[in-house]
Amino acid sequence: MAASTYLSLSFVKMVAIEKTTKAQEYVKQMMNQYPSSQPIKLCATEKYDTLINQLKGVLIEDPDIIDMKAKYAADALDECETALAGEKIVNVSSIYTLNNNMMLLADIVRITASNI
Repeated sequence: MAASTYLSLSFVKMVAIEKTTKAQEYVKQMMNQYPSSQPIKLCATEKYDTLINQLKGVLIEDPDIIDMKAKYAADALDECETALAGEKIVNVSSIYTLNNNMMLLADIVRITASNI
């Protein structure tokens, strides 16, 4: 991997992890505000943990599985959205917006990594 390509991917990954961590903090605040909501709890903990861990793994892992890591990150967001679809008490539209933004970041990481 060329140094400039590695630096580009490192930067994109760093920004993505920073943004997803902030998004997770927001979802955790909602979880604390609505402790009875299991869908919000699932997203705030398990699904966002998976998202962040998969993005962190992009440079650590074998380049042949980078695309798979990004796919797992996107899957975690899809599973979060599926869980949120069952939420009837709390307005979760702000989490849907966050998830869409995080999906875009995961796609940017995947596209950047696939151009290595």
